[in-house]
Amino acid sequence: MLKALQEEVKRAVQYELKVFVGSTDRMILKKFIEKSGIKVDDIEATVDRVLKRYLQYLDEKMNSPNHVKILPGVKELLNRLAKDVHTSLGLVTGNIRDGAYAKLRLANLHDFFPVGAFGDDAVDRNELPGIAVRRAEVFYQARFSRNNIWIIGDSPKDILCAQANRLRSLAVASGWHTIEELLLHQPEIVLPSLIETENVIRMFSERGRDGND
Repeated sequence: MLKALQEEVKRAVQYELKVFVGSTDRMILKKFIEKSGIKVDDIEATVDRVLKRYLQYLDEKMNSPNHVKILPGVKELLNRLAKDVHTSLGLVTGNIRDGAYAKLRLANLHDFFPVGAFGDDAVDRNELPGIAVRRAEVFYQARFSRNNIWIIGDSPKDILCAQANRLRSLAVASGWHTIEELLLHQPEIVLPSLIETENVIRMFSERGRDGND
């Protein structure tokens, strides 16, 4: 993405990756442009062109499976949840849709997420859960109460996204943020990883359900 942006604006761009974790792709690019003092005539059109170029570079990079790593416990947990008749999986990510599925396909995780909301749908990450839930209710032909919807993520922005939508959050310290940093934002559950599948399932179960799946 940085390469695509630098080629588009024809100048070097400075960044600190941790600042952008949990943001949408469009928001990341806008922050890149603003923080670097880049002047463009039309920021939306510039972002559109950068994302198109980014997808081309991403497709080239995705030719090697070594560019995607499945974190410990993730696939085991997804397999369990996918088989649970009381659970419906969806993807909420700041990645634009084509970028998200390019990464998921390389890791063979795409089939777990037939529905979701993406960085194409809104610049503000907090708007994505509502979009995802509406799509999920159509796809699964079911109604989902807020009390039974969990956001699983690895950044403070994932926790805040859940809270902004009055949803539950499971924070995993497998990314750029420590357990202590995640705890500051008061998620319902914090774990060092998802490796203990049965423990994660138990934690979900202990929170109970309010009568709706």
